[in-house]
Amino acid sequence: MVAARLKPFLFTIITLVLCAFCCRGNEIIFSRLSINDGLNSNFVNCVWQDKTGYIWVGTEAGLQRYDGNKFIHIYKETTNRGLPALPVSQIIGDSDNHMWLRMGKNIGRYNFANNTFQMANVSAMPNDNYGIWADSHGQVFATAFGFGIFAYNPANNKFEPWQALKGMPANWKPFAVFEDIKTGRYWIGGVEGVGVYDSKTRQFYHHNYNPLKIGLLNAIDTKYILQIHMDKQRRFWYTSWPPTGAQRVLRVDPGTNKIAEKMVEPNVPGYYEVNGMAQYGNFMWAYGRNLLNVADDESDSFYQFYNSADQNYGISFTTVRQLFEDTDKNVWVATDHGLYYGNVIEDKIRHGNVQTTNNDITFAKQLHNGKLVFGTWGKGLYPLLMAKNLRLTPDTELQIQYARAANNEAALMTPWDMLEHPLTYHLWFGCQEGKLIDLNPATGKSVVIDDTIFRKSTIRQIAIDKQNNLWFGLQSGRVIKRDINGKFTFMQRPAPIVTRLLFDKQGRLWIGNNNEGITIINPQTNKVLRQYNPGRGNSLFTGRIRDIVEVNDSLFAVACSENIQLLNFKSNTVRTLDVFSGLPQPIVNTLQMDKRGQLWMATTAGVARYNFKSGTFRAYDQKDGLLSTIDFRNMLDHSCRLATGELVFGGGSSFVIFNPDALRDIIRPRDVTITDVKVFDRYLNTNTINGLELLHDQNNITIQFASLSFKLRDKLRYYYMLDGAGKEWIRAENTLTASYAALSPGHYTFSVKCVSPDGVSSAHITSFSFYIKPAFWQTWWFVVLICILAAIPVYIIYRLRINRLLAVQRLREKVARDLHDDMGSTLTSINILSEMANVKLPAENSTVKDYLSRISTNSNQMMDAMDDIVWSINPANDTMPKIVARMREYAATVLEPRDIDYTVLNDDKLTAVKLDMDVKRSLFLIFKEALNNLVKYSGATHVKIEFVVSQSGMQLTITDNGIGFDQATASSGNGLSNMRNRAQAMGGNFEISSQPGSGTRLRLKIPIT
Repeated sequence: MVAARLKPFLFTIITLVLCAFCCRGNEIIFSRLSINDGLNSNFVNCVWQDKTGYIWVGTEAGLQRYDGNKFIHIYKETTNRGLPALPVSQIIGDSDNHMWLRMGKNIGRYNFANNTFQMANVSAMPNDNYGIWADSHGQVFATAFGFGIFAYNPANNKFEPWQALKGMPANWKPFAVFEDIKTGRYWIGGVEGVGVYDSKTRQFYHHNYNPLKIGLLNAIDTKYILQIHMDKQRRFWYTSWPPTGAQRVLRVDPGTNKIAEKMVEPNVPGYYEVNGMAQYGNFMWAYGRNLLNVADDESDSFYQFYNSADQNYGISFTTVRQLFEDTDKNVWVATDHGLYYGNVIEDKIRHGNVQTTNNDITFAKQLHNGKLVFGTWGKGLYPLLMAKNLRLTPDTELQIQYARAANNEAALMTPWDMLEHPLTYHLWFGCQEGKLIDLNPATGKSVVIDDTIFRKSTIRQIAIDKQNNLWFGLQSGRVIKRDINGKFTFMQRPAPIVTRLLFDKQGRLWIGNNNEGITIINPQTNKVLRQYNPGRGNSLFTGRIRDIVEVNDSLFAVACSENIQLLNFKSNTVRTLDVFSGLPQPIVNTLQMDKRGQLWMATTAGVARYNFKSGTFRAYDQKDGLLSTIDFRNMLDHSCRLATGELVFGGGSSFVIFNPDALRDIIRPRDVTITDVKVFDRYLNTNTINGLELLHDQNNITIQFASLSFKLRDKLRYYYMLDGAGKEWIRAENTLTASYAALSPGHYTFSVKCVSPDGVSSAHITSFSFYIKPAFWQTWWFVVLICILAAIPVYIIYRLRINRLLAVQRLREKVARDLHDDMGSTLTSINILSEMANVKLPAENSTVKDYLSRISTNSNQMMDAMDDIVWSINPANDTMPKIVARMREYAATVLEPRDIDYTVLNDDKLTAVKLDMDVKRSLFLIFKEALNNLVKYSGATHVKIEFVVSQSGMQLTITDNGIGFDQATASSGNGLSNMRNRAQAMGGNFEISSQPGSGTRLRLKIPIT
């Protein structure tokens, strides 16, 4: 009864597994470029890569260039209108680094140095049905299908019959040519079959003329040869299509010269054409109308390797026009549905599906014998046998064993976790409703355990400690222990839903749950050692734990419902890695450490890696060979590491196995290429930009750049700097563009570099220099001229002022001299005459004598006043040393007769001070008035006169030790008022401080220039 119930179920399982794993050859994952990405047309005819690394694309809308970041319509950059706006059918290169284009019946050469196009003369060719090709020497040829072969003559820019080709029968009518670089022979297929031109003997050989006894010529007697290719193993591939028969693909093996026909598999059943063959990687490719096939060493025929219905990673077409392999080993496919490029994955990566229906993978584990086991929701196990080259075959034996154990019971058909016991190699499965399966693969016998301790709660996690006790984490949050004697014991219940059980190297048990974070216990004592909860101390970002891995003896990585958190058990610290740290997506489903100590993870976008040394993340997608997550069918949320170091990620109905070392970016990225330079909206020729000179109004410049690596094109980090405008490296954003506006005239050097996700920098910094010329008003000579013109009126004004000052000085000198000579002598005569008359008059004339005495006194006073005026007017006395000397002289005249000691203190800075005439006179008069008042009223015996010069001006201080006075009760006479008025007129400040019995201090501050 049980066996009868199992038969249809087992048949279904085996059928699904066999359908799911059809592992033929290596994997190829495609990415598509279309009009949505900048292509002018989805009808792509050809593709080619130049020496710089640009990809050139010929479409029905013309020629375009692709740098991995954007398409450029090349007609906008040509310096003349020689490049016709025609569909481009073929692109090849020659030895002079020129690009040759075939556009219908037109053939021409594009010169990269000056962006010009020259049409070639094709008048010698009898029809317009031809193809162009170049040999290893760079010589360009055109094969007029069914007529002949023509070589390009650069002397007259014309295609002429190939003169070196001698002996080819007139009825040969060639269609295909293949150069065997190793031997220097050219294999030519045509209506009459296969022939060969030997460049050494300059002869053409065929099956009717074979003096060299070339084996292939004797082996092949087929006519109407349309395609020829010799692969790396020197196997000879060709197609034959006679007018009355079907097209055939054949291969001649070296040594035996046996011919074998190779079948092809059309894209859709029906009519097909083989239009070309090529060898890229380990594959032989055949392509054409309704056809894209590969063949490897293990296959007897060509086969279809892609899924045309997969719009994300497959390929869709009606006709494949051309295949091309670039320097990064990407295969480019030109189709009528856009341009595809595929990453040929060899034996380092393997994608697969557990079955054709969408059943979620619940775990991925490896057994000691190398088998890989996936658990699924409701469909039991999917065990696989894995060879060294990652080729997978289903292990139906283990699958049948599990199916028998589950007995088609729904709860047992959903295993949540599996553990292989290291001693007995029994397989323990945790299932729905708290049920366990103990399966012995060696005998196929199994036991279903339904213990009440589990309380019908799903067993989600199984782990084993160092004492070989089994631990179970339940949906209810309970943690159960089973000792080596088979006894079950309840241990913990931190929180609902145990999502992870992990024993670290120290033997501690880490329990992750779906709400309250992580609980760490000692499994020997069941004591809680530490807890990491959200919002408490060194908290987790959230309490929903998805995975935990041990990085080293102190550091643990935790995948929460958002972000990754690094827990340091020794320091009890928590560090968050989020999108601001470079995490590609905030939600991480599962974690794995590789053997090099790097952290791998599956996010909602696919697989990513974290490098602890550099602190950087690296996301992977189809360009690297790993499929990106599209929907829940390939949402990876479980993982394991194989004994050989490969990592396994699975989820939904999909999985991927890969060698982490195969995805390391250890090769230096290409040096950055300056792809475009624009001044305002005008493109410049990038071949001639170094040393570029621009006018002053051409100072808005845009520079675009890219490392022409199409595998890493959106993974590299770019940094640029414009020396002359700054010295700091700036990280470029997604546009890979540096724009500068309103640059000042001067010399500039633009530099750019790129760094791979693993921190490997490009070998060289790419740079170019340019110079922005100044406008004539910005030149040095113009500035000097303006300065001179501006200085002339200033100089004139200066000279006028100097002349005026000199005139005033001369006038002052003249007035002083005239006063001294004329009035001084007159007053002196009056004084002398009055004194003589006073002496000669008799004593009885007292009235007259009194008048004469007054005259003498007044004349003396007038002489003193006149002496002061002359002294003040004379410009030679404008300096402070002369003024101080005059003051000292006056002080001696006034103070010494009254036995008053005095001290004069001079500041050394006085020598640089010069006063105006009015200021000098006012200063001297204030000084005189102060000394006169001091002599009259102070009763002082000592006077201190001090001059101090500061930035704010000059200060005169006169201090005596006299009787002083009360300023509040003292009357203010004319003397004090005059002194204040004079000080105010000078713009200065006049102060007197005195107290009875304490002397008097007079302070005068005046500004100086």
